[in-house]
Amino acid sequence: MTLPMRTSASTPITTVIVFGKVRRTTPSRSGFAIALLFAIALLRAPFAHADTQGDAIPQATPVLAVDDTRAHGPSARNWLDLELDAKVLSGVHDDSVFALTEQLSLGAPTFRDRDVHDILRLFEPYQLRIRSATFRGPDGWDQGPLTVGMQRYFPIDHVAFLPLAYAHFGVETVVSTPWLSGRHVIPPTAVRIVDAVDTELAQNGWSLRPVSGYVRADFLACRSFFGELGAAPELFVPASGPDEYDARFHVAFGWSFGCVDRIVPRRPKLSVEYRGRVRLHADDLPIRYRDSLGVGLQVDFGPLVVQILASTDLVEQPLSYGMLGVRLQLGPAKDPPP
Repeated sequence: MTLPMRTSASTPITTVIVFGKVRRTTPSRSGFAIALLFAIALLRAPFAHADTQGDAIPQATPVLAVDDTRAHGPSARNWLDLELDAKVLSGVHDDSVFALTEQLSLGAPTFRDRDVHDILRLFEPYQLRIRSATFRGPDGWDQGPLTVGMQRYFPIDHVAFLPLAYAHFGVETVVSTPWLSGRHVIPPTAVRIVDAVDTELAQNGWSLRPVSGYVRADFLACRSFFGELGAAPELFVPASGPDEYDARFHVAFGWSFGCVDRIVPRRPKLSVEYRGRVRLHADDLPIRYRDSLGVGLQVDFGPLVVQILASTDLVEQPLSYGMLGVRLQLGPAKDPPP
């Protein structure tokens, strides 16, 4: 306990009571110096702590696959995507075909409110996508098939180090209708060759893929990486000809060219994908293999993604036909899952 007192002199005297004894002390210059240094240290402590922490790791965005017809589960960029692909498909001996692909992907949003999140948790692992295609060829406009897919993804918890990395596998059921322009429409040659892996575009008929599975891993700390493997059996019922039993598969990977920081967030991302389809059985028709090799260059502008696409086939008519296009994708940002 300290009691201030005054004497006849101008020097202040501090009376200190220690265990019932009264002592009088006179402060010295060294005491004032120690108190001043202690106060400065207290003021500098918060700033020194902030310096040692460093900047937080910025949140990167996933790299989109060239064939963006699959949801990306926990690493999905958005829970709602509106996508438009404008493409030109051409070949050495065929007129060019202009194509538009429209796709809507819809999933359950992530809510911060605990009660709302608990109610919608049942729907979070699911995503619905609807896709259609429009073609402009030498004979006029044609409307391609309508594809509907429902996916259920399963996160792999023991390799999910939030918010840096995600790993998950997805299972999807897909149904594609025949060409909307008519059951007897023959797709242009460029479409049949470049889009040969997509049976419903290369031919005219129903496509059913009851269990399309894939495994994907993403690393989203500063620099983005992803790798993906997938396969699917298919039953294809063409407008003319015997039913086909096919098998599809794909291998995809991608990365960003540099770290994403708070000053320059728009770093380009490159993706490469190889897709194949094997016709296993179709009455007396022989086994047939079709493939596609694609490259995409992606740049993010906030909720808008711009991706330049190019692809060609390597088996049917190597490098004779190709596709060049631009993809625009718009959607609200999705927070990482809790």
